[in-house]
Amino acid sequence: MLLSDLYAALAGIADVTQYATWLAEPDADGTDVDLALVGRVELDYDGSVVRLYPASPGGDPDAPESAGAPDPEPSLAALLTQLPMEVDLHTDMRLLGETPLLRDAHAAALTSLVDVEEVHVGRESAEVWLLLRPASAYAAGLLPD
Repeated sequence: MLLSDLYAALAGIADVTQYATWLAEPDADGTDVDLALVGRVELDYDGSVVRLYPASPGGDPDAPESAGAPDPEPSLAALLTQLPMEVDLHTDMRLLGETPLLRDAHAAALTSLVDVEEVHVGRESAEVWLLLRPASAYAAGLLPD
């Protein structure tokens, strides 16, 4: 998914401060969804990539980027302030998210970056889910209304 696709999907949202935003992927057995706040955004203009990293639960006090930093906000507005506002054919960027979203804090996790496949906007729940798998991979009734 490209940054321009994200902006197109969000075009109908009047007040971005009212929406929570999550990275989302189906859990291991596919019966539920793992959600994580976006803890860090990394822009790679040379590679035309935006990398979205999940926040660790409770933060990692040993990580330099979390030292003294407040917990990330789940708001769409907070995420959008970290992204380029203007996008055109030459400056569009691919969106990637780091998986797995949920990790054991005491075990080393093998992580990878995957494409954000889709954006799902739940108007009733006021949530935006950045789906790290196609919507068809989520069990029926799990995506927000």
